[in-house]
Amino acid sequence: EKQIGRNFAECCVKKDAGDDPDVTHGALIYCKIQSAASSSSSQNPKSYTSSHESSIQIEGGNGVGVVTKPGLQVGIGRPAINPVPEMMIKKAICEVFGKVPFSVKAIISVPNGEKIAERTFNQRLGINGGISIIGTTGFVKPMSEDAIKVSLKCELDIAKAMGFDSIVMVPGNLGENAVKKAFNLKDEQIVLMSNFVGFMLKEAQNLGFKKVILGGHPGKLAKLI
Repeated sequence: EKQIGRNFAECCVKKDAGDDPDVTHGALIYCKIQSAASSSSSQNPKSYTSSHESSIQIEGGNGVGVVTKPGLQVGIGRPAINPVPEMMIKKAICEVFGKVPFSVKAIISVPNGEKIAERTFNQRLGINGGISIIGTTGFVKPMSEDAIKVSLKCELDIAKAMGFDSIVMVPGNLGENAVKKAFNLKDEQIVLMSNFVGFMLKEAQNLGFKKVILGGHPGKLAKLI
């Protein structure tokens, strides 16, 4: 699917997650390229200059979340498009346009992205309004367990960036709800660890947290012994 106008071109691809149980499987990812001069300027423009002096702005459209908490790879107020995908988008644009000196804007959008995001960790991470555009290579590999670990570690990064020295790690919703009722804690101090207890404890140690409390259902915690 593609559209071409006087000052823009837009196309989309369908996400194929392969064997990975990814909630974005089948989602349509749109990219609209337009002249930056022909569009309104971004409130938080993030420019990139290639060796050909091509100024490229990357923005998030409908269905792409916006970062609202510190500690992530993307600053507060910016669309949740991680550095590697952003770099790949810019590189692809430069490969197409070559040495022509001009300024362009790339708008990434995902129809139904806000609904899809409800099935991700985004709300816990302070990413509102849609999904995140993440990745390290541009290729999907069946590593869902590693992907979950990365998402869980982001909660530790946010807690650290917000200045907390002590946190409570919980296996799931039962533990989280119980801890919220029993203690006066900020939401960011309660970190989901799922079944990756050893991994999360090691990451918490690496980040320098002074105190880590494990909370949750006794039957669940007993399995850690």
